[in-house]
Amino acid sequence: MSRNPRVHVALNVTNLDESIAFYRTLLGTEPSKIQPDYAKFEPESPPVHLSLNPVAETTNETRVSHFGVQVWSAGELEVVRQRLGDAGLTLTPEDGVTCCYAVQDKVWVEDPDGNSWEVFLSKADAAVHSDRQAGPDFDCCPTTESKSCC
Repeated sequence: MSRNPRVHVALNVTNLDESIAFYRTLLGTEPSKIQPDYAKFEPESPPVHLSLNPVAETTNETRVSHFGVQVWSAGELEVVRQRLGDAGLTLTPEDGVTCCYAVQDKVWVEDPDGNSWEVFLSKADAAVHSDRQAGPDFDCCPTTESKSCC
C-alpha cells in the first residue's frame, strides 16, 4: 500500500525544548525522534515531515513568509483552534477572507522563533487574489509582521 507524499520542512530553532512543545501542540502528536541536537515530527495528519535544528540565533534571512496546514472541514479547523487556544497560544482567527484565490477560514499562530503558521480551510474558489487593498503595506496573508504575500 503506497502512502501519500508528505511535505518536509526543516526549521532552524533557538530553543529546541520550546519548539518541541509548540509543535507537539500544533500537530497534536509526539515527536518521532528526539536527539540533543534534533527533533522530528511525522504525523499522519497533516502529512508532514518536520525537522527542528537548533541554532544559536535566527535572523530575517533564515526566516520564511509562513507555513500552512490545510484542513478539510470546519470541524477539523475548530479542533485545531481549540487545541492551540487551550495551550495558551496567541491566535489570530480570520473567517471568510479571500486569500490566494480562495475564500478561507483560518487561524494564525507563531512558533517560539516567530515563524508564522496558518491552519486553513478553503471553502470556495475566488476570482481575486485577496480581498485586502493593495498598497505599501499590502499583505494578503497577514501575520504579526508585514511580509510579502504567498
